Amino acid sequence: MANDWNQLTENGGEGGVHSTFTWLYTWWETYLKHPEPFEHTYELFVLIMESKNAMGIAPLMREKNTYNNTVCFLGEGVSDYADFLVEGERESFFAELIIYLRKRFSNCYIRLQQFPQESPNYAALC
Repeated sequence: MANDWNQLTENGGEGGVHSTFTWLYTWWETYLKHPEPFEHTYELFVLIMESKNAMGIAPLMREKNTYNNTVCFLGEGVSDYADFLVEGERESFFAELIIYLRKRFSNCYIRLQQFPQESPNYAALC
């Protein structure tokens, strides 16, 4: 999966090094070994979607705490940028992603910090 993930990162022009498989895998592996510095508990949630018009990866995690649940970018807080990896019709990808997230995480907030406005995905998601 790492090669396909990184190829998608290169093809789409999103996120740079902070969106590569190696960076995010290393972040998650480190978190699992040393969760103590973090205030909340995280659950890995990476969504890979493919349709006839688009293919993409949503590298996300769910942050669980006493007050609420939040879906956010994997590696949020320690990366300079975070982004989705999309090839094809971006609007189509995000329409499907939003439908899925509403069904799966209807009681969660969605927080997308460190999502650069210069990303080709930013306007498509908005």
